[in-house]
Amino acid sequence: MIDLSPLETLSFKIIECVLQVKETLILQPGFAGIHLREAMGNSLKASAPESVYQEIWDAQLSQQSADELKTGAFPPRGYIIEPPDTHKRRFEEGEFFVFRLILLGRLQKYADSFIAAVAREEFWLGRKEGLGRGKFEVKDIFEIELFSPGMLLQTAGSNSAVINFITPTRLKTGPTQRPLMLYKEDRLEFSSLIRPLLNRMNKLNQAYCGGEKDIMLPEEAENSARLVTIRKQSFSFVEFEEEKRGRIKKFGGFTGEIIYSGDIGQFAPILRLGEILHVGSDYVYGFGKYELLN
Repeated sequence: MIDLSPLETLSFKIIECVLQVKETLILQPGFAGIHLREAMGNSLKASAPESVYQEIWDAQLSQQSADELKTGAFPPRGYIIEPPDTHKRRFEEGEFFVFRLILLGRLQKYADSFIAAVAREEFWLGRKEGLGRGKFEVKDIFEIELFSPGMLLQTAGSNSAVINFITPTRLKTGPTQRPLMLYKEDRLEFSSLIRPLLNRMNKLNQAYCGGEKDIMLPEEAENSARLVTIRKQSFSFVEFEEEKRGRIKKFGGFTGEIIYSGDIGQFAPILRLGEILHVGSDYVYGFGKYELLN
């Protein structure tokens, strides 16, 4: 069995922000989470002390910590912004715009700073000028009660898993590090999902939650993961491009559903935590969100 005890220090807080539109809101083209993070960052920088902004947004690691985590000077971000689960871009007066913030470990103490940034009158969501700038008022901001991470780690599993990838998920493969599912013949093997999930959790736990060691998959668990079969998968690939400082960055990945069969029970806690922490690249914008359907 997998020793999951190192993840018992992993902690997070989920905050839901409910905004009511007062003047037509039209989101810019592309993935809403990218623009939502930009708006959040600008508002946080204007409302929070510089030291708080640096700790949340531009945190850097010591050389020793960077070497231990193998992340470089900048650790994985300790927050996730989840945009609304909708493809609509236009919200009329009276409609609600709901999104979530997930704060890891020590960043939970800055929840009030995030909330204050959202509540600023200058907080901007929609078009930069003209129709669609989207004035709104905050109707509610509250913390979502969930099982503690320790309880999630005790989740019982079964011999199958149905996973629905809600937002584009970018997992890289091979020496070229091309994104999976770019080609129809690609398959999302179970081990190719579990490894990046564990890698994300280990790094977040150590960078923000005081975790001291990685979870390692014993050989028996590695073999079990490789033996899990794919009963069915149905994916489509979605890609976005954003220009910033004259450079084009590619975002996005696959969405859709996959059904696994095999010895999945021991991996159930990892999959449950992954529902909250996402998987793959650019999770900070809300990419890589999935749900377990069984």
